Amino acid sequence: MQITTRRHALLAGITAAALAATGCTSGGANPAPGSAPANLTPVTVQLDYIPSGQYGAFFLAQTRGFYSEAGLDVKIVPGQGTAQVVQRIQAGAAQIGFTDLIAVASSRAQNAKVKMIAPIYQKPPYVIDTLQSGANVTDLRQLSGLTIGTGAGSFSPNVIRGVMRAAGLDPSGVRFTNIDPSTKNALLLQGKVPAIETFMTTEVSLKASAGDTKLSSLVLGDHGLSLYSNGLVATDDYLATHGDVVRKFVAATLKGWQAAAQDPGAARDAVLAAQPALDPDVSLDMVRVVNGLAVTPYTRTHGLGAIDPEEMRRSYDFIRRNLGLDGLPPVADLYSADFLPTTPVMP
Repeated sequence: MQITTRRHALLAGITAAALAATGCTSGGANPAPGSAPANLTPVTVQLDYIPSGQYGAFFLAQTRGFYSEAGLDVKIVPGQGTAQVVQRIQAGAAQIGFTDLIAVASSRAQNAKVKMIAPIYQKPPYVIDTLQSGANVTDLRQLSGLTIGTGAGSFSPNVIRGVMRAAGLDPSGVRFTNIDPSTKNALLLQGKVPAIETFMTTEVSLKASAGDTKLSSLVLGDHGLSLYSNGLVATDDYLATHGDVVRKFVAATLKGWQAAAQDPGAARDAVLAAQPALDPDVSLDMVRVVNGLAVTPYTRTHGLGAIDPEEMRRSYDFIRRNLGLDGLPPVADLYSADFLPTTPVMP
């Protein structure tokens, strides 16, 4: 099964020129590959989409010198979906990726050797948006008979069906219609589709463009979905051969998330410095949304990026039951906690 992109909803209004302008950042510049200072180890981190507020913690870790203090010269590279993240780290074009557990499971089912090493988003960001003047969905039971706009090949319909089954509801009544992801927000706001599936991160842009139009958001994590989402990933080979570099990168990145949780405005400013065309208010809202995904009762006790084996098992069981991934390996193959800091980084 092909791994699909997860950030399609942000395509509206973003041009190829913007992607080209973003490039990659390394210590505030874009040196040629292999040109890292002699005393720093080069590391490329592959994002799953174009830089926005949701990635502010990475840029804050860079601008505050957390990476260089760890002896690393880090380049932050924009992406075009979770499939590209896995492909690039497998090809060696990047050493660390930022993607979700579903992408890791899907790739491992296809014999790709990648692991989650720090789940940053401890809560799932899946959400179903409707107009309050329309379907106004606030409960899972209202999904029966509803048509939801989705992107072709998205895993989200299977996630929604799985949440319904877990709640004792028949998912056969919900219908999904494939629409151009770049038009999802507009079609919902125009009332041309009664509902869309999206993510809490990309929902920020929808809310910003909605104006006086009132939305209802059904956050699946508030209705029984227990699923790790985006985090740091790397290949088995890189983990085996560069374990010390990985540990330094993870610790420095978690310090960036700690700083972003304590000062969301600083994280916003850090990503704006790399991508000045971004809307400052939307970017700040995105930082706050992802902080809410990263800072949970568990991470307040065990540290950012901490892995709860029971939560990982629940995530794995949900994926196994609902995603239809033939060849899914045991849960232990999907992650490793060996590269987290020995002293947890508290939010």
